[in-house]
Amino acid sequence: MLADIKDTDPRKFSLEDAVGLLFYLEGCQERFTALGIDPPDWLAAKVRVLHRHIDCLAGDELERKLKVVKRDLEALKSEDEKRSDLEAEIKALESKLGI
Repeated sequence: MLADIKDTDPRKFSLEDAVGLLFYLEGCQERFTALGIDPPDWLAAKVRVLHRHIDCLAGDELERKLKVVKRDLEALKSEDEKRSDLEAEIKALESKLGI
């Protein structure tokens, strides 16, 4: 099993699979250490790559959720609130253009 993982690019995994693989690999590292055996160097490298990959995917997921929540909040605004927001955006754009 570890030999297959050694040759696999962990950046190709979905968030769920990457978290599962990270859990497994960190457990392997702990077991090696508990047995008094140095874990293979590639194992630590895979764990680092997985941590970075998971951070990136989790950030993407948070941005997606934020976009959905903002859209939902926008849908709750009254016509007057929407008009006011658009007028403020127009003024900001005109200011940037020097109009």
